[in-house]
Amino acid sequence: MSDGDDIIRFDDETDDEPILAPGEPADVEVRQVQGADDIKEPSVSQADSPFERIRAAYVQRLEVKQLIMELPGWGGELLIEFGLLSPRDAKQLRASTRGDRSDMSKVIADLLGLAHKGLSFYDPETGDPAELLTDGRRATLTDVGEFLPVRVSSARQGLLALFQEGPARQVNETALAAFANEVGRWMADTSLVVTGAVDQTLNDAGELVAESIDPGS
Repeated sequence: MSDGDDIIRFDDETDDEPILAPGEPADVEVRQVQGADDIKEPSVSQADSPFERIRAAYVQRLEVKQLIMELPGWGGELLIEFGLLSPRDAKQLRASTRGDRSDMSKVIADLLGLAHKGLSFYDPETGDPAELLTDGRRATLTDVGEFLPVRVSSARQGLLALFQEGPARQVNETALAAFANEVGRWMADTSLVVTGAVDQTLNDAGELVAESIDPGS
């Protein structure tokens, strides 16, 4: 045997055996387990910090809040979208209800009329809410007379027309009050998903960031 036979050549392409640690199984590479037994202190995530959770909740409060409700009694054929009252809308509501408040149906209709953003329907292809259009723009409560045989000149009249029932076209005040109560609950706490509603939250760019569907019972 020559001296050269005792030399291990590292450039030998046939020598592909890994370097093993003492007691390491032959089919496990050391580099795959290095540091596996190291003890690491758990890092504090944002979910573990009450301040971070509060900040996250504050950011959510600044998002655009929108609520799409099914009109009761319309078999899901007609939807209406609501948002929070602007300072101008709130001032207008106070002015309109400053006098006689004995007719609560009119007060409720004024509130919902100011808070509503437009009418919608379920797109038959996607099943998602889509804006109801008339003359190339979104239909609102003042446009109810465009598709119903009623004369409407205000949002209040349009909303009351949508709650009329029977041959005498009597306003179902019970249904209106129950509907207003659900919308009012959401306006008081926009994190709620009310029965029979599609609750949508949009960011500043107008992108949908959350959607919850509660079809009710």
